[in-house]
Amino acid sequence: MVKLSKLDRYCPVCINKPNNQKSVVCQKQNSLPSQNCRFNFVHRQRKEIPKLHLPFTFHLLPLISSTILLFTLTSLRVNAQTTTILEEQFRDNTSFGWTPGSGINSPPACLTAGNPITPITPDSVPPCNPNTPIDPLEPVPQGALRLTSNARNQSAFVFYNFPIPATNGLVIEFNYFSYGGTGADGLTFFLFDGNTISPNPGAFGGSLGYAQRIDNVGNLIPGLTAGYLGVGLDEFGNFANDGEIRGTGCNPRSPYGTTTAIRRRDAVTIRGSSLTAGNRTQGYCYLADSGPLSQGIDVPSATNRDSATRSVRIILTPDFKVSVFIDFTGTRNFPAQPVLGPVDLTQAPGQRAAPPTFKFGYASSTGGSTNFHEVRNLLISTINPTPLPDIAIAKQSNTPTFVAGEIGEYTLTVTNLGPGPTYGPVTVTDTLPEGFTFEGFQGAGWTCYIDPRTPRIITCEYLGNSGSIDPTTDPPLAPGESQSVVVKVRVPQTPGVNAVNTANVFTRPELPDALGNNSTQTTTPITDIVVATKGATVIDANNNGVADPGEAISYSINITNVSSAPVTNAIFSDPIPEGTTYIPGTTKLNGDLLPDAPGNLMPFSGNGAPVNSIGTSPGIIGPLLSANVEFQVRINNPPGVTQIANQGSIFGSPIISPPV
Repeated sequence: MVKLSKLDRYCPVCINKPNNQKSVVCQKQNSLPSQNCRFNFVHRQRKEIPKLHLPFTFHLLPLISSTILLFTLTSLRVNAQTTTILEEQFRDNTSFGWTPGSGINSPPACLTAGNPITPITPDSVPPCNPNTPIDPLEPVPQGALRLTSNARNQSAFVFYNFPIPATNGLVIEFNYFSYGGTGADGLTFFLFDGNTISPNPGAFGGSLGYAQRIDNVGNLIPGLTAGYLGVGLDEFGNFANDGEIRGTGCNPRSPYGTTTAIRRRDAVTIRGSSLTAGNRTQGYCYLADSGPLSQGIDVPSATNRDSATRSVRIILTPDFKVSVFIDFTGTRNFPAQPVLGPVDLTQAPGQRAAPPTFKFGYASSTGGSTNFHEVRNLLISTINPTPLPDIAIAKQSNTPTFVAGEIGEYTLTVTNLGPGPTYGPVTVTDTLPEGFTFEGFQGAGWTCYIDPRTPRIITCEYLGNSGSIDPTTDPPLAPGESQSVVVKVRVPQTPGVNAVNTANVFTRPELPDALGNNSTQTTTPITDIVVATKGATVIDANNNGVADPGEAISYSINITNVSSAPVTNAIFSDPIPEGTTYIPGTTKLNGDLLPDAPGNLMPFSGNGAPVNSIGTSPGIIGPLLSANVEFQVRINNPPGVTQIANQGSIFGSPIISPPV
């Protein structure tokens, strides 16, 4: 075959001329017939265009077909007052606020340090080994977000669910790793409209999960929902051309034609928005590319990510000019090598106006050629100052006391006292008192879990509530907004102690001089299953206000089951107080007289007798019901006695402390 020694994008028809021609003259597609361009051909023996590692050249699609715009690539200065609004390292076993997904027959994006403890919810990134009850692929903090393995025909994506401001400018930095395969396809970082609730990715393959595409059997696969900007780190090179119907509806089309014959391998390419927010089949126009980068986008020969580390900085200025920089050492030594831009998106063909907020994400794929594609250390800041939240927490137990052995409930309420919304999950950690165990939670927009290695620490994440006060910005916690979660715990069988519970809240970022109380503590007494109270009334026959020998004392004992389950085998025992004599025929249970025991003894003296709540069988006290016992004694005249004490007991299952 032949290869052009010079490529003019206005003459794509010249590419496949016969090998026996040394030169050819062709007409510019957008020029007058008298304007011609000439190409020289050189013979090559290889049938596939190899990867070229040349000094990069920046190629920008002209905004007017007869004018080529040239830019000087410089390291843009970043305002010293930048505000960090997101920091996600992906190094550990949990990552909330993301929606992961994948293409057909592909595993979703995952955490390599994830393990069976990693929560698997719609708003968290799952572990890479969810079905293996052993250690993760690698330990914390050495993990990364894996988009694809080096298997063939893989595709995956993640969306961040929290909108970030679009008008203050953005500085987006992350490390990526493309290695261990044969060099394809690549990965994208993309921005889309922040009001999008349930986005769908774009087509994979050459469209890298951002643009539209028609597959090998003619199926049209739309582009990213409400896509605004796609930055492609393109290993295989098809993201730059308009083959497979990429860029449909754009004018002008990609300079690399509407087939996949011309590829820009090892290049950074940016594509613009869908033509309208609701149209996923038109737009995503080619805007610019870096040209082949001599250092390469990927390192297929690397066997680990350390040998393939790259650091990327994407700058989107407040007036929507985008530039891309790469540090090929992976040390984030910015400003690094400028590879593309600035490109003025407000003047780009087919580009929609920027929305007030963005959401963002990553996508990646492999095909017949492969690579691992991984990301780590994402940091997003705004160029101009941005209002931040200030989160406070309050906590209370839902009952004045907890019942030993029962389920208790705490309500945790977080409130944003700051001038700005949250830009990520709100995290509450609740350290339970000794002996308490986590039983569950209830709260819209919340997820709570424990790490079995630290079972007393409950972690709750607020990820969004459709019933929040500002649905247009949901799931952030807007200024002045509060959200609550009820945490259910099992109370230990230790009545008589006070349970001290401490909870903390944080979100990133937050005001450095936060006014809110980020910690709260509550103390709740623990009672037994049964609570018994006893009252004594002197029947003052001579009305002198004191208990005299010969007068009677009336006792009333109320035995209440404060638990949610019945008490069984309930036996009440109450010896007659010393210095008194039982008055026969005075014992009542729940208001009904009981026959005395043989010898005119009080029925509940000695070893006691069964008690029950009204409507239940003997020995059973129903949940939240009571049994009432009454009897009378007469005061004797023992010498030296100045007080009369009475001590009874209630036994049963699962009563813990019997004295009453």
